[in-house]
Amino acid sequence: MLPIYLISEYEKLVKPILLKAGLPETSSKFHNRIYDDHVKFYILALKTETKMSYREIIDFLQKTNVFRNLALAKAPHFSTIHKFLMRMGKDFFRKLVREIYELVGDKGGIVGVDTTGIEITYSSKHYDKRIERKNKGFVKLSTMMDIKNRSLVDVYAEESHKHDLRMLDQHFKVVNMKSFGIFVGDKGYDDSTKLYWKLKKNDVEMQVPQKNHYSGKKYTLRRGTIIQGRRRREFIESIYHQRSLLESGNFSLKWHFGSFVNAKNKENKVKETYLKAVLYNLRRLKDSLLSLLEALIFKQFYRATLTRKLLYCCSELLSWEGSSWSQTRSTKARLRR
Repeated sequence: MLPIYLISEYEKLVKPILLKAGLPETSSKFHNRIYDDHVKFYILALKTETKMSYREIIDFLQKTNVFRNLALAKAPHFSTIHKFLMRMGKDFFRKLVREIYELVGDKGGIVGVDTTGIEITYSSKHYDKRIERKNKGFVKLSTMMDIKNRSLVDVYAEESHKHDLRMLDQHFKVVNMKSFGIFVGDKGYDDSTKLYWKLKKNDVEMQVPQKNHYSGKKYTLRRGTIIQGRRRREFIESIYHQRSLLESGNFSLKWHFGSFVNAKNKENKVKETYLKAVLYNLRRLKDSLLSLLEALIFKQFYRATLTRKLLYCCSELLSWEGSSWSQTRSTKARLRR
């Protein structure tokens, strides 16, 4: 939770990404410039990070004086943040996810797709049983993830029971699949030949297990076409099981940023779901930058240690002249160490 509280990190890391995604500091020339859009986005992200409501996050800003670090004279009204979310388009948050992914280093060649559910209410199971609520409803979130660095390539969400394959088409409209070599997914993405040929055109290998159908007392694999036989021969189980990293990524997203949304409006539910994905990618970006920084520090430390050893060796070599054999032997032993 610490990264979102650090204003200096937000200024250096997030503001350039917001500008690149198409969010200026002021939305129009008539803006009063009291609370710019970047500050509103920060407060909205802080609300999602802490899993608070709009009123609770404003009370938090006032009690902790965080708004002073944002160069604000006073904390905004909670309706200011809510109206900002209503004004932003859904496509902006999706674009923001893709822009952050482009900054994440160490990209891999395996992409995985899976869906998960985000609850639209956060009520107690006890009271759900008392009022006999049977269907609470949910926002269906489809995530396309780079398996190597576990960062989100793209997301798509709807408050509906749309099939996984229909949601997958939304990813193909905005993602260049030629940058990946292998596609992994569960049996929900097995649609015989349609998806196979779509991936084949982009030179992407399909690692999706085939569905089983009930025949008598046992399950048997579907047969009949040449493509299905080719897919059975090309299927590699060890590559397919890397899909478990995608499952852990979805769990991490819901664990850190909440498995529910507070919005009542249908579009705002989707926007809040996208915002969770944005914060998840920011966390992955920060982790990748920290690992890169640690590698650079270790490399520089190794170079400095090596330089000290070389200087020590040169000084010892210069002092050998006129020294006794016993001193030379002890110096050679130190150098060997």
